[in-house]
Amino acid sequence: MFDFSFNTDRPFHLFSLLIILLAGLIISSPVSAKRSPEEAFHYQKHMAQAGYSSAIYKLAVMYQNGYGTPRNLAKALELYEESFKLGYKQAESRIGEIKLMMESGDFDKSVTKTKPAKGPAKTDEAAKLKAEREKSRKERVALERSKQKTERARQLEQRKLQEELRVLRAEKKQFEKEKRRQKEIRRMKAKKQLEKWRAETSAMEEIE
Repeated sequence: MFDFSFNTDRPFHLFSLLIILLAGLIISSPVSAKRSPEEAFHYQKHMAQAGYSSAIYKLAVMYQNGYGTPRNLAKALELYEESFKLGYKQAESRIGEIKLMMESGDFDKSVTKTKPAKGPAKTDEAAKLKAEREKSRKERVALERSKQKTERARQLEQRKLQEELRVLRAEKKQFEKEKRRQKEIRRMKAKKQLEKWRAETSAMEEIE
């Protein structure tokens, strides 16, 4: 949305607005249709510098397609994000598209049907990114396998410790049982000896 309010802190605001409107009329005129891509890019960039979201969006499209300027996906992404922040909702889909292109290495995909020629540098860069992605994928797989192996080893060790603990508990239980049995045996022996001693004492008393 254009802001036509006059700001005293920006004395050249009205003058800049008139320049932008004039540039827009020039671009939209029949004569401007014959202008070169470079001239169209120059005028669009001039309009985008005023901070209008639609102009920034169109400039991003030019950067994405390499129209009137060298193709620059990073710059296009920056402008799409700026346009979206200013309220231009159409830029949201372009942001996702650019990010996907940059992640997949598909640098030759553009908004229009015209595709720039593939150069050795772009091909090498795409191959490098593809190799890096493959390396990253293999590292993630290796890390996941290592985690799974570590988890299996931990579970095996835990089961082993549990089994050892079970054996120790059984041995302790058996030991306590044997201890009670020996204690009972000693008590019974002591009881029999006491009874024997009493019997002998009683017999001696009767003799006397």
